[in-house]
Amino acid sequence: LVRGAHAHPDRVLAARRGADGRWIEITYARMLERARALGQGLVDLGLSAERPLAVLSGNDLEHLQLMFAAMLAGVPYAPISPAYSLVSTDYGKLRHTLGVLRPGAVFVAERAPFARALDAALSADAALIVANDADAQADGGAAGRVVP
Repeated sequence: LVRGAHAHPDRVLAARRGADGRWIEITYARMLERARALGQGLVDLGLSAERPLAVLSGNDLEHLQLMFAAMLAGVPYAPISPAYSLVSTDYGKLRHTLGVLRPGAVFVAERAPFARALDAALSADAALIVANDADAQADGGAAGRVVP
């Protein structure tokens, strides 16, 4: 990411279709800028090898940003199968996985689809990072916010 941002900052790193069908693109330089800011936020939350970041969301731009942020900050991150949260009804695998990881924070792109799983399995001492909710959208979107 760093090498790409320096070599070709305006080149598109990743893109996805928006709700209106248009492409939403992020360049190498913008991704590096966001990843550095988010990485500092992860450090400020106290995340570490002992308290890593768990990612429940699927593959999307927000997940990619958090992945780069964690790497730049030296924080281990663990992507967890969304099926553990969205398909399961007893959340046993999710509870077990989070119990072993003991994450300092859990990331979801949107809270609503994961609400029941989070209520069932999220430890009280883990922060919840939500990228796309009404309050985050009012503050500019994908930068995300920590939910108390």
